[in-house]
Amino acid sequence: MKLSEPTTWEVPVESIFINDPTWGTVEIKRWSEFHFSNSADHPMEIILIQRTEKGLSKKAAKPMWLAWIGEEELSLEELGKYYLRRFAIEHWNRFVKQRLHWRATPRRRQAQGNARAGPCQN
Repeated sequence: MKLSEPTTWEVPVESIFINDPTWGTVEIKRWSEFHFSNSADHPMEIILIQRTEKGLSKKAAKPMWLAWIGEEELSLEELGKYYLRRFAIEHWNRFVKQRLHWRATPRRRQAQGNARAGPCQN
């Protein structure tokens, strides 16, 4: 299965359409029994989430591919709810990083400190 070539896709195990007033029609498909070439003992599911409205920009129509590895299987309806909520979560993460100056890895303070300030005195 080559993700960029729909002609290589098998018939999905499950497929649903979700109509949302904000995002329009969203299609979710699931394929099962896949694995990475070096880990055949760890099966995974391939999930495609895509907006299907006509007239969308190239960015808005871009599909989101997910790999699900785990014991618990989420329903496609549940995945659809998470997909529709992801925009609020992404905006929150961007706000936190920009406004609160949070980073993935913290910066270390320089050993010499501020050049203008003198040594601390009591």
